[in-house]
Amino acid sequence: MAFLSFHQPSKLLPFFQARLLFRQLVSGVSYCHSMRQSQPGAPRASDQTRVYIAPEVFQQREYGGKIADVWSCGVTLYAMLVGAYPFQCPDDEPINFRKIIQRIQSVEYSVPNDLHLSAECRDLISKIFVADPAAILLPNNYRADYEIQRITVPEIRNHPWFLKNLPADDSTMSTEEAEQPTQSMDEMMQILALAEAPYLLPMT
Repeated sequence: MAFLSFHQPSKLLPFFQARLLFRQLVSGVSYCHSMRQSQPGAPRASDQTRVYIAPEVFQQREYGGKIADVWSCGVTLYAMLVGAYPFQCPDDEPINFRKIIQRIQSVEYSVPNDLHLSAECRDLISKIFVADPAAILLPNNYRADYEIQRITVPEIRNHPWFLKNLPADDSTMSTEEAEQPTQSMDEMMQILALAEAPYLLPMT
């Protein structure tokens, strides 16, 4: 079923629906990555879409498009679960995008205390919202070895929260790349477009 058919801008999504839609989003992103349709570069961001952009993109340096996409997926997941952007403060009136960008770069976000997210869900969100996607380890023959710190798309697809209550006929969701996507191309494009579009959700 198409992603947009579930979306109710004025309401929070039930957790099971948010997980279902997040699976579809990640599946679509994974498919695009396998087709090499995600390329790094300066995004054409409006004020509304900046809330989805990974911190390394704002630093105007070379970055990995695939790992930056993970951050954007995380913002979408948070918005579905919480009903607000993770780095937007309700006290910002009018909306101050400079402050939002600062919070993105310093990863200043919180989950409302009255929102009963599981430990697995909180773990996934914390692994997505990592400011520096790669950290330098030890020099090796005058070269620096890098370790990915932010969770990757294949790792998301094998995360316990992602796999929870996974239907038996969706077993391919846990693999890195499926031969065929689980949605039509039109549905996947809707998912990806929604990830770049502003959410009209109330602040909580």
